[in-house]
Amino acid sequence: LDEIGEMPAELQAHLLRVLEQGAVVRVGEAHERPVRVRLIAATHRDLPTEVAAGRFRADLYFRIAVTAITLPPLAERG
Repeated sequence: LDEIGEMPAELQAHLLRVLEQGAVVRVGEAHERPVRVRLIAATHRDLPTEVAAGRFRADLYFRIAVTAITLPPLAERG
């Protein structure tokens, strides 16, 4: 997911539910379908700061913040 830090709060809640329950409901269907996913997300925002400011869900952040890879801006790479 590109720019997960820009994700609206409502969508954050939906994503968290899918990650916790391991199931989705397709549009127009009434039953859940099990899913197994691995999530790779990127953002230019500092998510711990966004969590502290209340702009990103803390429970979702702790669910996805398993391994962080920090890359410097292109201008700083040599």
